Amino acid sequence: MKQRATIFLIGIILLTFFASIMAQSGRVSGKIEGIVLDQESREPLIGVNVVVQGSLLGATTDVDGYFLILNVPAGTYSVEFSYVGYATKRFTDVVVVPDQKTRIDVKMVVEALEGEVVEVVAEKPIIQRDQTGNSVELSADQIKRKPVTTFVGVIQNQAGAVTTEGGSGGIHIRGGRSGELVYYVDGVNTNDPTYQTRGTTVDINAIEQMTIVTGGFNAEYGEAMSGVVQVITKSGSKEKYSVFLESQSNDFMSERYDNGYIKYTGNLSGPIPLMARRLTFFVNGFLEDREIRNPSNIYPIRNNSEDAEGATFKMQADLHQNVRFFVSGNYNKNKYFPYNSDAHTHNVGPWINLIPERGSESYLLSTSLTHMLSTRFYYDLTASFFNTKFYLHGQGGRNFQDFQSINSRLPWVSEATQNPSLLDPYFDEENYEWRLGVTEQQAWLDFYEGLGYFKYGQNGEINWVTPEQLLDAYRNRYLTTGYWKLNSDSTDVIFVPFDIDGYQQYVRDRDNPDLQEFAYQGNIWNARIPRDKFNYFYYGYTPWWSERTTEKYEVELAFQGQADKYNFLKVGGKVNFAELSYTDIQFLNINPYFDTYLKKPTTGAAYIQDK
Repeated sequence: MKQRATIFLIGIILLTFFASIMAQSGRVSGKIEGIVLDQESREPLIGVNVVVQGSLLGATTDVDGYFLILNVPAGTYSVEFSYVGYATKRFTDVVVVPDQKTRIDVKMVVEALEGEVVEVVAEKPIIQRDQTGNSVELSADQIKRKPVTTFVGVIQNQAGAVTTEGGSGGIHIRGGRSGELVYYVDGVNTNDPTYQTRGTTVDINAIEQMTIVTGGFNAEYGEAMSGVVQVITKSGSKEKYSVFLESQSNDFMSERYDNGYIKYTGNLSGPIPLMARRLTFFVNGFLEDREIRNPSNIYPIRNNSEDAEGATFKMQADLHQNVRFFVSGNYNKNKYFPYNSDAHTHNVGPWINLIPERGSESYLLSTSLTHMLSTRFYYDLTASFFNTKFYLHGQGGRNFQDFQSINSRLPWVSEATQNPSLLDPYFDEENYEWRLGVTEQQAWLDFYEGLGYFKYGQNGEINWVTPEQLLDAYRNRYLTTGYWKLNSDSTDVIFVPFDIDGYQQYVRDRDNPDLQEFAYQGNIWNARIPRDKFNYFYYGYTPWWSERTTEKYEVELAFQGQADKYNFLKVGGKVNFAELSYTDIQFLNINPYFDTYLKKPTTGAAYIQDK
């Protein structure tokens, strides 16, 4: 895979280099068309100059007064119409949406004063004629006015979107699964290849335009079954530099109403010096901390904690009227600490520092270039690299090699209270206390004798000699007050280290078919794996080490153009190479549970569509 990555990165560099002699994907660009008439006679005007201000794009009207400008990057523009003897007309706030046309029909008047300019604010039509499905287009200003702080929040506020929690949780569009919603960032599919869920995020201050399609999408979106979300990141201005800084917090009154949220965001954009205003840049970064406290208590309880950071950049160049390219990237990192859970409502003690850390990371790098073959036809080539990582580790960089546990023969609370061999359970689980008239020692002694507790001295394991040792270990795991506790750390009572040397062969030897047949979803218990060697469990939070990483390299080529006034053709195909790695080790009971694989799929697709 390293060789493949090297070749792919070299390819991206070559694509960027040759963009200077060739040259944006249809997913990040649209088109502008319309008819120009004389206001009095209603006759078409031939040869009217149409210019998209701030760019090198433009066109002239034909004998029917018709004009067409293809491959206009998504955004908001001013479009100017000029003709000899007529007053120049300028339309402002013209919004261009990816994969859609923006129509401007103009009626020009004879010039009364030399140099006269008539300015008109463009209006969005109620019905978009070339829109085959249901979609919502949101500009940066519209997003900023919404009562949300993330682009996911924007989606959640749309009609037809439902958010659920749990293992199948996520955003569902019109009843579809969360994995049936496809996310594009600057024309690149950013779904995680393993589960097809959202693989990255974009700060809302870095979004220029966002389109949410909830049905009737084109053939090129073959991965989508429920909806499509297209995010276009901002570009730098050719005329000026811009700086944006923002801080958000809910610490605006007393601590009682503060749930520990704070976020810092910054943008920097503008032209790159010495490049004749043809090359621009945009950079965004954010830091976020959310302690998710419950502020209504007398003393705010820290339930959970979440830290996030991210960055987005784009470099765009207009080298010629027919030459344009951009390079964009995105980075995100998120860490989550679940201090509070259903199983541990009252968490106290220093062992809280060993609660598993959940997190995710993603990296996106893409480049796209377009070569205009004529005023009506062009092709675009896009190459991208996308990497994701989702993990559940011990804090402080601990992994499954660091697990240490009490000897496996220490029973769970449920064994001591619900075992059918005990006619009279002594422990009251509802009130977290021993029943009246029964001592803890007597209860354990009865339990010990009733089950015939085993003693082991093999492989360096601890010998249980007296019930008092069991009782001592039990007291350090669960107290009659209902609180979980450790004296110093997670392995301070009686423990043996987890034998990773003997266990890792069953986890890491992914290419051995003799071992893979035993990597099933369940307890490890077969002739090849000695049961007593791995019979350990943990008190406090159950040890769990999980890591999933994906790498995806994708190349897409598409030819498209306006065959006539009514048909816009597009033919394309893509291929991607992926590496999917997954390791999951759980100690939910006395037998370790694991799943692991390493796969390298190659997929491809082709499409043809007429719009």
